[in-house]
Amino acid sequence: MNMFTNNLRVRGVLGKISTLLRRVKPYVPYVIAGLGGFPLAIVTSENKTVKFGVLELSERSARTQLFLRISSRKGFHILPGTKLQTEAKKFLSEIRIYKKDGSFGNLKDLMDVLSNMVITQGDLVVITFEGKDALEAREAIKLEIEKLAKLPEPEVWTFLSLEELEKQMENSPSALESIPKVPLAPSKEESMPSDFLRGCAGNCGRIVKGKVLVIRDKRAVEGLGVIPKTEGEAEKFREAIAAVSSRLEQFMEENSCGPESAVARNLVLLQVFSGKVLEIIKGERCSALSAVERFVERFCIENSLGQDFKAVVEDVLSVRYEGIDKVLAQLEGDKSERVILVLPTLTPLIALRIVENRSKISGVVVEDKINPESHQVILLDDSGIPVVTGLPQITKKLNDGDRIIVDSYKSIVILNPFSEEVLEYFKERFYEQRVFEKMVQIPASGKVSTLDGKEISLLVNVEVNDELLGTDFPGVGLRRSEFALIKSSKGLLRETEPSFWEMVEDYAQMLRICQGKPAILRTFDFEPTKLPKYLDKNLIFQALEFGPEIYLAYDGTAKTIKFEILNYLFRKQIRAFLFAAGIVAQELKGNIAPGLMFPMVSGAKRFHQIIQVIQEEKAKLKKQNDPLFEGTRIGVMIELPSAALDAENLASLADFLSIGTNDLKAATFAQLGERDALQNPNIIEGLPPLVLRYVKLSAEAAQKYNKPVSCCGALASSLPYIPLLIGAGVDHLSVAIAQMKKVAFFVQNITLLDSQNLVSEVLSLGTAQEVDRVLSRRLKDLVASRWFGLSPISNLIFNE
Repeated sequence: MNMFTNNLRVRGVLGKISTLLRRVKPYVPYVIAGLGGFPLAIVTSENKTVKFGVLELSERSARTQLFLRISSRKGFHILPGTKLQTEAKKFLSEIRIYKKDGSFGNLKDLMDVLSNMVITQGDLVVITFEGKDALEAREAIKLEIEKLAKLPEPEVWTFLSLEELEKQMENSPSALESIPKVPLAPSKEESMPSDFLRGCAGNCGRIVKGKVLVIRDKRAVEGLGVIPKTEGEAEKFREAIAAVSSRLEQFMEENSCGPESAVARNLVLLQVFSGKVLEIIKGERCSALSAVERFVERFCIENSLGQDFKAVVEDVLSVRYEGIDKVLAQLEGDKSERVILVLPTLTPLIALRIVENRSKISGVVVEDKINPESHQVILLDDSGIPVVTGLPQITKKLNDGDRIIVDSYKSIVILNPFSEEVLEYFKERFYEQRVFEKMVQIPASGKVSTLDGKEISLLVNVEVNDELLGTDFPGVGLRRSEFALIKSSKGLLRETEPSFWEMVEDYAQMLRICQGKPAILRTFDFEPTKLPKYLDKNLIFQALEFGPEIYLAYDGTAKTIKFEILNYLFRKQIRAFLFAAGIVAQELKGNIAPGLMFPMVSGAKRFHQIIQVIQEEKAKLKKQNDPLFEGTRIGVMIELPSAALDAENLASLADFLSIGTNDLKAATFAQLGERDALQNPNIIEGLPPLVLRYVKLSAEAAQKYNKPVSCCGALASSLPYIPLLIGAGVDHLSVAIAQMKKVAFFVQNITLLDSQNLVSEVLSLGTAQEVDRVLSRRLKDLVASRWFGLSPISNLIFNE
């Protein structure tokens, strides 16, 4: 029987060793703590401790034992913490299992003890430690098990809200009744019940259950076919055009824009666009949204003026998301339980609205298949919101108020979760999630080590400062800044760019929260989906040369410095960050660690230009006697093949390197001729070996100049790829706060040597598909001997 697909857990409750334990027969024993000259104690389900004095055993000072009896199938899950993994490994001398039938056997590894199928109810496990620090090792492991033993378990499982379930789990003092073992979820190879739908999940790795709120796009209902009456569609479209026109006219009046301005030109284009779309609605009898899509397909692509219409079309298409805004507005006043949103699609703007309302939204399910490395999925992952995409017709299968389970461990959505088996599924998975979150601890420094001692530093990725409040984090490895251009600190859509002082306050707040921890800001990343509406997009699209060849020809630094509007924002942001660092350095007496890193740099030549801009902005601050912190580190992002190939020169100039694997993957697909994939980023999946080669080149360059190198892309929290990053030489992983424990635990359970061997094997392959096949096969071998039924991890590995 495969322990991963069946999610074997040895559930330990320790008790009944010798006749002494018969004294506490009325209790449900949870753990026995220590033998060999140390007090023997039982921690019961009522959280009482009963001491029995000292058992005098003849033992050498450097030899000690820990006795564990598997007394029942109920109780807690034994999970491997850092000490269970590392301390036991150092000092284990012998592990012997005494079977209840009188036989016994030896095992070589503690992990075998805790995962081996031969251990059953009533067996006694004797673990012997030997060595100078054997006693300390035994006590460390004992404490880890005691912590687990004291975790309360739910007594009764009914169909509750997530909050009710958590409350009951916290308060219930007694253990679960023994229950039949059921598979937690089918593997990919197994057939699934009709109510089990498998999709594509992000990296959040959480499970939630609750009521759904379904948002149906008009197009999903009407399709692209003929509709009987077009009057309503035409009227709806005219209303959208009128709203956009009014906004543009108001902007012209407030900013004294003349007839030659870009805004005036947009008004003219809007009228042309309106007439064409109304013709399509009437002539082809389709919905307004379908007509807009057809206009884009026929006109924007074929006509030389197509780029000019992009901003206009985007403004009008905002009507598509009116339903979501209305629903979210309703949620603001709804004090009931959180809901799971069911959507036809997911965009960065929708994701941002969901994150802003995360107190009312527990999960997201989407019809369209969205790349797990897309910005919108990463945004939800970073906020701890589980999302499963790629479920066709899901908006038709569900109605408001229906209950479902969203399991982003297994990329599964379960409809109608009322059967006993499904409730058991949720109970088991949710309990494991809670135990895992309680037991896996990350050092304050964020430094964790592989089994063979390679130290990896963990940092966090955030969108806004609020994500850092009330959390323990070791430092910020990536603070994105684009949404500050789109939304104000009050959550309102911006009509104008943020002021210098708004930027200063934003960045100063981040530095104050970090208080000496790394605080790295990524400067504005001017990509098409991230451009704010108040910028003249028509000109910017042309200036930045966005198109199918973007990742081959795009040089973000050159375009930013060259193009006046972007250059102005770019310089203002740099100056604001340096100013903020100067203020906070004075407040905290220099106890800050700020950093600026720059995206989409093509090579050392462009980075020289950035350094020149920084020096010029520093000079301006000095000239005005403004605050300035000279210790701000300057980093460069490796997101283009040209940057990876020039990594040595970049490493000689920068204070650190950060590999943005999302864009690096897209750029590599373009380099390999996958133009179709670039026009539809959601189908960019897998990892071409060439990407790994670029990562390795960058890491080797950083090591040559003794500079830290991090990965801040989705690969850093995607478990199958973490060994490749570590094996290639990456020494920092920057991930979402919600991903840190998962990533830390994974790193602690692999070795650098295995990871390096895996890198060598992958570099010999030719395609992303071959890489996935090798990872699937090798990772099972890599972890099978060390991991035991920790389903949040094993499920993620073998189902990604």
